[in-house]
Amino acid sequence: MHWIRSYTRELTSAFMESSGLKPAQLVAWERPLSLFFKLNIDGSSKGNPGNLGAGGLIRDNSGNWVLGFTCFIGVCFSIQAKLWGLREGLKLALNMHIENPLVETDSQLSIHSIRNAHTSFHPRSPH
Repeated sequence: MHWIRSYTRELTSAFMESSGLKPAQLVAWERPLSLFFKLNIDGSSKGNPGNLGAGGLIRDNSGNWVLGFTCFIGVCFSIQAKLWGLREGLKLALNMHIENPLVETDSQLSIHSIRNAHTSFHPRSPH
């Protein structure tokens, strides 16, 4: 058993170094300030493109579960799964009359896409 663990650690380390990947990092959920709700969302695909799914949950400032969702989207690209999860989570929050939820996602590409989106065509755009 000791040999198997040692060998597994060695293979994992070699793979991480050769692929340029960083080891997994544990993170903890942080409570939002009082009177706020937090929406955590994610999406994934089996392949790129592939079958997509998304999910998320809303918690109050004490960390209590308020509501969650999952959905199967179809066949698309992984970024679409992340953005679809955001869309569904925001719709859920809106339906529960939760204004301005704090949103957390692990998708830097989604955040970048939203921050740099061209929105002048949107009916509520200030432009």
